[in-house]
Formats: sequence, C-alpha cells, structure tokens
Amino acid sequence: MYPNSKYNSGNVPHGGIYVDCYRPNDPENPNAGGTKLGTYRVESISPKPGAILTKRPDIDGGKGGWFIIDGDTEGNAVIQRNVATTPTLDNGDYFDAALGVDAVGAPIAERFVIHGPDRPADAGYRKMSLSIIVDQNAINVVPRDPLNGN
Repeated sequence: MYPNSKYNSGNVPHGGIYVDCYRPNDPENPNAGGTKLGTYRVESISPKPGAILTKRPDIDGGKGGWFIIDGDTEGNAVIQRNVATTPTLDNGDYFDAALGVDAVGAPIAERFVIHGPDRPADAGYRKMSLSIIVDQNAINVVPRDPLNGN
C-alpha cells in the first residue's frame, strides 16, 4: 500500500515510483554501502543510453563509414520529497530502481547517481529537478519493492 492510499482498483499505481535514497558512507567506494536518507517519490525519470558516433570520411571528404560506441546512460528526473521527514538530496546521493527490462522481460536493476540537483520550494512539498547517471560499476543493486514496502 502506498502512503495515503485509500482505494486502488486492480492494484494500478499512479504517478511515478517510490525509491529509497542513500548517501555513500565512503564516496571513494560507494559499493561499501550508504546511509538511507528516506523514501522519495520519483515523479518522472528519463534515462537515455549515451552513444559516441564517429564518422570516417574518405580521402576526398566523401562518405567512408561510421561507427557507434556505447556511452554512459544519463538523464533527468523530478523527485518529490516530504519537507518534514526527508533531507534535500545532494551530489553523489543515489537510488536503485528497475526501469527497464531485458530481451526476456526480466527487470534490469540499475543504480542512479544524482548530480546537479536544484532546490525549488513549491506548495507544501519540495520537488527537485536533477540529473542522473547510471553507475555501471555498482554492485548489490537492490530496487525498492513497491508492493512490500522494502
């Protein structure tokens, strides 16, 4: 059950996902664990796999081919936080989520690291726009289970 939920026909969630955000205990080794800051609502998130496109013109400047190299997955997110119970997020804080699925439909768990958060004040709650980057080297990535509250 989601916070403040009164009735949900068909167990269809609305308006984003909940995540647990953490601050690394050791920024030099974020895989060593972090301190939980609280549970936040991700209103929207748009990670985009990066790519580097390199073109190879021929000796006369004509078309000679090209290749693509995978880059980092980066994007933007809007996160709501409760004014009274959750601290403002900062550079290096992170959350785990499974936003994508692989070829057989299994969820892909990823760690999203926050950078460049803003600090606007809205009516009754705080909504933060921020940039995210996926940590490809993260281990022990465990998304929050929305049905069990874990």
